[in-house]
Amino acid sequence: MKIDDYFTAEVRTKLKKVIVEADQQEVYCIGRLSSEEEIITEVEVVARGNKQAVPVPAAKLRPGEVVIHNHPSGNLSPSQPDLNLAAKFGAQQIGFIIINNQVDDLYVVVEPDLAAEMKELAVEEISDLFAAGNALDKTLGQYEYRRQQQIMAEVVAKAFNRSTHLLVEAGTGTGKSLAYLIPSIYWAVKNEQRVVISTNTINLQEQLIKKDIPLLKKALDLDFKAVLVKGRRNYICLRKLYNLQQIADQALENEERESYLKLLDWATEAQTGCRSELVFQPQASVWNRVASESDTCLRSDCPHHSQCFFARARAKSINADLLVVNHHLLFSDIAVRKEEGMDLKVAVLPRYSHIICDEAHNIEEVATSYLGEKISKQQLIKYLNNLHVKQSKEGIQGFLMEARFKINQAREQIDEDTRLDLQRLIDNILQPLVLKVTDRTNTFFNVLEKFKQKAQSEKQGENKLRLTEEIREDEGWETIKEEADNLLLSLNQLSKKLDELRVEIDLLSTADIDDYEGLLVDITARVDRAKAVVRVIDTVINQTDDDTVDWIEVTKNSREEINCRLNSAPINIAGEFKDNLLLEMDSIIFTSATLTVNKSFDYIRDRLGLEKDLVAELRTGDPFDYSQQALLGIPTDLPEPYDDTFLTEALRVLKELLTANQGRSLVLFTSYGMLNQFYYKLRGELEETKLNLYRQGEKSRHLLVEDFKQDLAPVIFGTASFWEGIDIPGEQLSSVIIVKLPFQVPTDPVIEAKVEEIEAEGRNAFYNYMLPRAVIKFKQGFGRLIRSQSDSGSVIVLDKRILTKNYGKSFISSVPQGCKIIADNHQEITKKVEKIQA
Repeated sequence: MKIDDYFTAEVRTKLKKVIVEADQQEVYCIGRLSSEEEIITEVEVVARGNKQAVPVPAAKLRPGEVVIHNHPSGNLSPSQPDLNLAAKFGAQQIGFIIINNQVDDLYVVVEPDLAAEMKELAVEEISDLFAAGNALDKTLGQYEYRRQQQIMAEVVAKAFNRSTHLLVEAGTGTGKSLAYLIPSIYWAVKNEQRVVISTNTINLQEQLIKKDIPLLKKALDLDFKAVLVKGRRNYICLRKLYNLQQIADQALENEERESYLKLLDWATEAQTGCRSELVFQPQASVWNRVASESDTCLRSDCPHHSQCFFARARAKSINADLLVVNHHLLFSDIAVRKEEGMDLKVAVLPRYSHIICDEAHNIEEVATSYLGEKISKQQLIKYLNNLHVKQSKEGIQGFLMEARFKINQAREQIDEDTRLDLQRLIDNILQPLVLKVTDRTNTFFNVLEKFKQKAQSEKQGENKLRLTEEIREDEGWETIKEEADNLLLSLNQLSKKLDELRVEIDLLSTADIDDYEGLLVDITARVDRAKAVVRVIDTVINQTDDDTVDWIEVTKNSREEINCRLNSAPINIAGEFKDNLLLEMDSIIFTSATLTVNKSFDYIRDRLGLEKDLVAELRTGDPFDYSQQALLGIPTDLPEPYDDTFLTEALRVLKELLTANQGRSLVLFTSYGMLNQFYYKLRGELEETKLNLYRQGEKSRHLLVEDFKQDLAPVIFGTASFWEGIDIPGEQLSSVIIVKLPFQVPTDPVIEAKVEEIEAEGRNAFYNYMLPRAVIKFKQGFGRLIRSQSDSGSVIVLDKRILTKNYGKSFISSVPQGCKIIADNHQEITKKVEKIQA
């Protein structure tokens, strides 16, 4: 490699000069190639360090550019950090070169390459597709031209062309999915670059895959592929499935065995190997044993790789133009790429640089959850039971006994002393150690649960306890720390002994051990999982960090079984979001019907670090005539929600409203507690009417909505997820009743910590955080009413703080322009509702 083959004389001179100016220490530069000469003709100095290290501002790098830095020692061999960076940059088509201080020698770690020239989208042609009489009108039944949809498509296309990020608030009914899908499809096909479409709900994913994308395949004169990408554990692992076959009789209970045999039979005819394809519900314990997992995958070394369902699914995603994912999978991929330096073998998704983030109002919550840490008693016990479970009956119980069985099967190829040593390690050390860790797990989480109950004796109904400095100073915390140390000690012993087992089995490569490579990777995965549990418990119990919030959570399932969980989450994700998404991607389109508060994007910009010089914005406006289609009613004769008489009075008014509207209503609550109070008190009073009450939790959301659509006078009581994602157009849903303004519980640990952070910055947490969150939720609830041009109805708010409090203006201003607003006694409001129905 000659230095003159890579740098012009002018660039070499400039590099020598900047190194001298940096006192011969490390300098970090970006090189750019000339398209005519295919040589580096331009360099930009972006960072300076010391003789050992230099900061790496990866944000400035783009495909086709070159990372250049010097080694002052003169030794140009890449260090491990160099190789890690080179792997990351190489995966992004970025070169990596090391030079000496004299700039007369170099080491090319990754060859520089000219970036493929991007083909810009013809914005006018994309815009014309939406015009009356053109492609969409001719293909889609009952197509309605919407100027807002057309504008959004134009702006998304321009964002792709300019490699910019964009915030788009598209009012309910805009048809935003087609507005971003069409530019995405054209970009992916023209430039051979995948576009990721990320959503928060399954409903929207199904709409995209089953409805919108098939329609566009008919409408557009383009050949493109779209794939719904699911998490790996949705797929069955054939190696695990078939390896379980020879020990199924000993390892599985009767019901488990029946479930396993069904899976075994199904796998021979399965099309995708995905759990959603199943026509029966397998036992959870059986599916957990045979599900595909990243850390137990042999990849191309697996004997079943050519038939692997997950590998096939991944191959489809590699060849696809559009990848439809959920937000959790997107953040999973981002986390893996950050950790593994863009290693595409372990990345969840194939390479991409453009993202459409629909339902983007949920991003902060999802990211906070995903970037946090958690471990529960239930999770840890499940891990330990998977290793070994103490049972009275004979049989192969757990992974350790399965490993022992495989070793014993190959006894003729293994030295007897070695085999006996392995059996002793499993029988006399590992199995008793697993039982010891199980006991300490139970003790630790039981002590944790009792501590939480004692600390919150005056806060009935709270299931979360934030671990503040004050809480950690309680005398009972020392007991927690002692039990945590005992558990951590035994977990460390377990991971060490498991690793010893791995090392010993690694030496038996010549023995004919069944699924030998799989056995090694399975042990390694269990070692790593034990270490991960140690890290989480140690971090939450023994370490404090001003940037994170820690808490204990105790919940009960439907069988009244208690589960205790330790949690940790980042308080602010803006920096992480900017570094790992905004600065890594060419374009991210954040879109939702509810991104603004008081017609401003300031709230979401603040929470996600979306600086104005990085992210453009667009508000499309509303496509519906709300002056003719909707009414907002606010009864003025109800007490405020915290008045002792509110429940009684609100029940009376709610009954009248539901009767006047002949059911056909969605009643939204801010908590399950209040929902249940209203439901059980009102259910008896409505028995004489023809109204049918449905309550969230009785069935899945999908089934409840289907029942609602088929009923003559239905009412759904919902909370949480029912504020969004419910799509019931037409007369069947003609009233949305909001019982309380949707402020979040201020004592929730994450909310509380974020409030404190904002106040520590000298800002008002209520107006900068709590209120904007509530307004966005309110807008989501309001958006359930009008879903098409022919819809009409009323939104009734039983919380008169929307009128009496100064902050109520923010809710009022969030109502679509033109909507009639009536504040009057409940009798007059009820008359208006009856008039709408007439």
